[in-house]
Amino acid sequence: MDNLSLLARESGLLMPRYKFTDEAEIDLDGITDYTLSRWGKNQALIYINGLEDLAQILADSPDLGVNRPELFEELISFPYAKHILYYVEQSHGITIIRILHKKMDVKKHITSTYEVQEITP
Repeated sequence: MDNLSLLARESGLLMPRYKFTDEAEIDLDGITDYTLSRWGKNQALIYINGLEDLAQILADSPDLGVNRPELFEELISFPYAKHILYYVEQSHGITIIRILHKKMDVKKHITSTYEVQEITP
């Protein structure tokens, strides 16, 4: 994170934000569809809202997660119910790369060659 962005964030001028990569959006759609079909609209809303609340908490405090250098240097992860959010810290806050079920083999879905573009707010 550059010094200007850090200063703006610390002074309260910029609220940290979270963004989803295209792959994470697809993951989110799949989670929503599965939850809707399995447990209904109310549970889907509760689960997705909770996930987005957690994303904001992680944007505010990205160091809450666990560094995952075995996947790639900047990657951080944090669990949410049956899923794990994989993200990187960036100047705007965090970018969520993937949202994978805990039983999924993360090495099949996130590789060390994964490139993350800086997403501007």
